[in-house]
Amino acid sequence: MPNGNSSAEHPTMIIPKGTEIRVGTSGQLSIKTPGNLVIQNSGQYSEIESVTGSIRIEENVSVEAVHVKAAEACYVLGSLTAWKVEARKLTLDEKARAFIMLQESQDLELAKTARLVGNFSSEKEVFLMMSRFSAQMKSLPLQVSPGDSPGPSAPSLRPPELVHTIPPTVPPAPRLTPQAAQAPGFVGSAPPPQAMTAAEGLRMALILLDRDVRRPTYDAESRAALQRIFDAVRENNLARLRSSIDDDFSAVVEASDDARRARDLIIGALRAS
Repeated sequence: MPNGNSSAEHPTMIIPKGTEIRVGTSGQLSIKTPGNLVIQNSGQYSEIESVTGSIRIEENVSVEAVHVKAAEACYVLGSLTAWKVEARKLTLDEKARAFIMLQESQDLELAKTARLVGNFSSEKEVFLMMSRFSAQMKSLPLQVSPGDSPGPSAPSLRPPELVHTIPPTVPPAPRLTPQAAQAPGFVGSAPPPQAMTAAEGLRMALILLDRDVRRPTYDAESRAALQRIFDAVRENNLARLRSSIDDDFSAVVEASDDARRARDLIIGALRAS
């Protein structure tokens, strides 16, 4: 180590063996570490994961993340805005502020003055709540400046970004042709939950397609195919959906998980109708 006060002015950063640090397609950082992770600087992340330990967000630190996952506990002393948090235990300190859409933990510990917003247990609950208040969602601005509300500015997380485009209702659709169930590139995708109705499935598929059609990794033909499917569902054009879904999904090269999920939801909805 060099002599002098340089080590005190510039603390040493240690990256443990086995840590994965990468940048996603949206430009957000992802960190996966084998042990405990302490975050002392504010920032935006795609994924934050502790494989065997805990995650701690220090006081006066603001973190935005799409997915936070810890094998043990997630301690929040500052502010956390996330689409999904998975941990054995979620603990919010007295000054903590957490804005979490999906929260999956065995234990939840909140200080008396802590604030937790969201806290849905599944994507279906989020979807049903937003679709139930679709008229109110349409009137909300897409961006909120920090001075407009006591909460944080609108997070740059992809999942809830464009829910305002969802129509309030989607009528049942005709049965899908057998060929559509075998669309190339989508074999092996999990079927949609049986508890979801046909209308719910189509509305959730619209959410997934709305954000997936902008994915920069797709070529022009794949984006055009997804846009055609999205337009058919949004416009309730069931005849076009039934006749073209097979060819459109087959045209999608290296389909994302969102596209696969949307395809399963559409097929499940059409089969259930």
